[in-house]
Amino acid sequence: MPLLVVGDPPKRPVEGFLVEIDGEPEAPARATGDELLDVGQAARMLALSPTTLYRRARKPPFAALLVETGTRRVLFSRQRIEEFLRRKP
Repeated sequence: MPLLVVGDPPKRPVEGFLVEIDGEPEAPARATGDELLDVGQAARMLALSPTTLYRRARKPPFAALLVETGTRRVLFSRQRIEEFLRRKP
């Protein structure tokens, strides 16, 4: 199995692995055309304050909206948020 050297991006997306795009770690969500949102952007869509969303980010129902980055950075999936808002009564 070939080794992946840190700093060398893979030639193609590898499912389950993070890749760096433009210096930012991106999850496989990027490969599906999903947009990754920071806490401020996601909070605006959800009509919450960034502080509230950050506190609740890893708890239901908001944990389902998170995209794993392999870092401490909290990013949300725009597609998951839009779907969540469509289903919300």
